[in-house]
Amino acid sequence: MSGRDSPIGIGRERQFEVYVGGARGIRPRVPVSVERLERRARAAMTPEAYAYVAGGAGTEETIRENRAAFERWRIVPRMLRNVSARDTAVELFGSRLPSPFVLCPIGVLEMAHRDADIAVARAAAAEGVPMIFSNQASRPMEECARAAVRRFVETYSRPSLSWDDLGFLRERTRLPILLKGILHPADAVAAVEHGMDGVFVSNHGGRQVDGAAGTIDVLPAIVDAVAGRVPVLLDSGVRSGADAFRALALGADAVGLGRPYVWGLAAGGEAGVREVIRNFRADFDLTMGLAGCASIADIGRESLAHAG
Repeated sequence: MSGRDSPIGIGRERQFEVYVGGARGIRPRVPVSVERLERRARAAMTPEAYAYVAGGAGTEETIRENRAAFERWRIVPRMLRNVSARDTAVELFGSRLPSPFVLCPIGVLEMAHRDADIAVARAAAAEGVPMIFSNQASRPMEECARAAVRRFVETYSRPSLSWDDLGFLRERTRLPILLKGILHPADAVAAVEHGMDGVFVSNHGGRQVDGAAGTIDVLPAIVDAVAGRVPVLLDSGVRSGADAFRALALGADAVGLGRPYVWGLAAGGEAGVREVIRNFRADFDLTMGLAGCASIADIGRESLAHAG
């Protein structure tokens, strides 16, 4: 699957859709600005549903730190490079994806839209973006309990879990297993040593530990510790294509979108999710070009400067 959706690229293609469509009185289904998108979604959701998606742990310090951490890394564009043709595709677990984006697992999506996970799955498939399925997906919990003889609280919250428990999973599937929630290099190394096929640098969008480190700040040390043995993915705080560019420059292989696609779901259902994905892909493509990068391989740590 190619990263080039059309001869002009996803960035210019999406610009054309937005600007020319606007001149003809055709407005996007959902706002391009993430801030305006969230406001539109909030108006469409119940107060309880919005609070569930938007809220974070404690004082929400980690949510704020995720954004502050991204903003401390500044992009350093390079000039006069031929970027007329750009390839945004990445290789991940043997598949070629058209962009470095994946959709993060978010549960109880029926709170955002009646079509819930089905709408997200259809949009993700249409845009060639993997969707990570949540263990709190909007399917009857009773069916899941019968199929597994397990209760939700036993499956979702087990403080007794240890590294030794990963062997149980590894013995039962040949599918790639990624360990999500990694913030320390030593844990990334342990994940590789216990047979994991990838690590997901994440503080779960600031919804777990109040005061946790911003994911992009800990990313370089984790990438160095993994040393190319497995893919490294990152989420938490990604709000633009420029954020994805920063993450890839620091060594991530792909980045996860969370709340933004839920806002698209709430504001416009399946079509809203598709537009959010296209907006992020277009923004990433345009950022690559303006930064002087024609391919993912051109994006490196020299593309950034730390402002902190």
